[in-house]
Amino acid sequence: MNPLDLFNQVKELIEKKDLAAAKTFIEENKDQLGEYLNQAQALVSGSEGLNGLVNKVKGTLLIVKRHLKNLEPTEKVTLLLLIKS
Repeated sequence: MNPLDLFNQVKELIEKKDLAAAKTFIEENKDQLGEYLNQAQALVSGSEGLNGLVNKVKGTLLIVKRHLKNLEPTEKVTLLLLIKS
């Protein structure tokens, strides 16, 4: 396989959210990736950071959702307006 095909395979693994497989694939093919090695590693690294951020946002949304149940209707409207802005 040529380096571009290998890089595209890394991208496919990342699109499937299989970061562990992408890391393993990069490690196993680092010599064949050639000039694409740094780009492949950066994609995995960036995806890990993005996934961490997404998980934090999801956690925050779950907390907000739990607290919404205890709010008065006017407080809910105020909170939603704050979130929107």
